[in-house]
Amino acid sequence: MLRVVLDTNVLVSGLIMLGKPRERLSIIARREATLVLSKEILNEFTKVMRRNRLTEYVTEEQVERFIENIERIAKFVELESHLEVVNDPNDDIVINTAIDDRADLIVSAITIYSASKNSEEPRSHS
Repeated sequence: MLRVVLDTNVLVSGLIMLGKPRERLSIIARREATLVLSKEILNEFTKVMRRNRLTEYVTEEQVERFIENIERIAKFVELESHLEVVNDPNDDIVINTAIDDRADLIVSAITIYSASKNSEEPRSHS
């Protein structure tokens, strides 16, 4: 089964709006792919969702229910890698999560990256 790491922006977008991120979460919920996360990604998601500007989109109860569902279906990886690949430490966490699990894909708000050694160019997810 395909193992996919979603970045925080995809998780947030999947919760608060319709579109591609929500479709990706639906695929995972149907167990057609495995969501791979680290506690660091989930912690960042929780911090982002508690920001006041997002409370107009979802209630605290909806966020808690979403987190419970994510915890139930995701495969959690203990981070061992600490590579610094990009300028944003939160993006490095996503990359390190994928490396430590040997995930197949990283889905960010901008691009889907194949984690395969044989991958070619990144593909836009729009």
